[in-house]
Amino acid sequence: MKKILTTCLCLCFMLRLYGATERDSTDFVQLLAQLQTEMSAIKTEFDATHQTVLTEWTATNKILLNPSSSDAAFRQAIVRRMDLEESLRTGDAKQEHAYLKARYYKGIEIIKIIYEKLLSLDHHYSGMQTYQNIMLLSNPHTYPDFQKTQATMKQRMKKNFAIKIPSFLETNPFVSATFSIVSSFLGDGDNKEREKELESMSCILDFTVRMNGDLNVIYHETEYLKTANKTLKENCEKLFEDYTKAVGYVTPIDKCRKNDDWETLYDYIEAHFKKIEPVAMTTTPTNPNQPTPVTPINTQNIKSKIGLEFATTRVADMISKYRNYVVQGIQYYQKFDSIMSSYGNEQACQSKLPRQFTELKFDIKSTIEKFQNTYSIPEIEGSKLKDLMYGFVEN
Repeated sequence: MKKILTTCLCLCFMLRLYGATERDSTDFVQLLAQLQTEMSAIKTEFDATHQTVLTEWTATNKILLNPSSSDAAFRQAIVRRMDLEESLRTGDAKQEHAYLKARYYKGIEIIKIIYEKLLSLDHHYSGMQTYQNIMLLSNPHTYPDFQKTQATMKQRMKKNFAIKIPSFLETNPFVSATFSIVSSFLGDGDNKEREKELESMSCILDFTVRMNGDLNVIYHETEYLKTANKTLKENCEKLFEDYTKAVGYVTPIDKCRKNDDWETLYDYIEAHFKKIEPVAMTTTPTNPNQPTPVTPINTQNIKSKIGLEFATTRVADMISKYRNYVVQGIQYYQKFDSIMSSYGNEQACQSKLPRQFTELKFDIKSTIEKFQNTYSIPEIEGSKLKDLMYGFVEN
């Protein structure tokens, strides 16, 4: 029982540590739906309040347009209309404030999800054996059959020719292939025996010579994607730093994630938005027959809101960068899949090709699937989400 409990605890820990990395594109779809719902609810609430104030404003305006209104009623109507106009302006400001707060919270969620996906890709690239597999596949000297047969050929060549290939040239697949073929023709021994030896190496030589350049393309372009992922992850970390600095939170995302410090961040967000929440820019009137005086505009709050608006638009930019990277990754791996399927003699040489060939093909196909199902962001949802992050709300 204790052993089972320990196993379950380990599994829970692993799921907590890595579970977020297995998210798929529905994360963004759900965020889109949530943000649309929140923005619509905000609009509905403020539209109702706005309509109530507007109805009273219209009634007050009728008094001002009525020639038979008394002077007292006229003065009171002027004061009331100004107060109502101030209420409309304050209501619009509060609505935009509520929009901004909803967008800012969703911006945090978007950054978190993108960061988790980039971490998952980072683990994926680190775990892939692409480099080792390609080195094994592209160099004939890594094939035991080739090593054995070439060693025999070298011994025969020494009897007739005092030729020795420099060690660094032996690692070159083209030189090795040429030397092996020449050895089979010029070396000592029975013709049938030499033909048999050449036959045993034919698949290895054919594969390594034909596929060497293409395998190197896979290696170098995989390294490019790995480096690009690292750069994008660093950009995401910098975005989180700048994004949360706007509300006074200064902990990096890796430490926030490691320490599960999200609640502290949310406290900072709530406190900051409370601080800059719009209020009616009036004071209590001393004379009910006089308009209420307007208080000075808080320029610090305006600057803060501009900073928050700019931060949310940067999240929209990150969505575009991330999506473009995923699309590029899919295109690269589809090309890799095409390259691995292009070897025409695969069936004839199946028994001679090492397991690394099959493993590399599997890695490529599984990576395409991961890019498409786990890391991608559907284009239409992504564009709508960007619209919302830029503050566009459908009527």
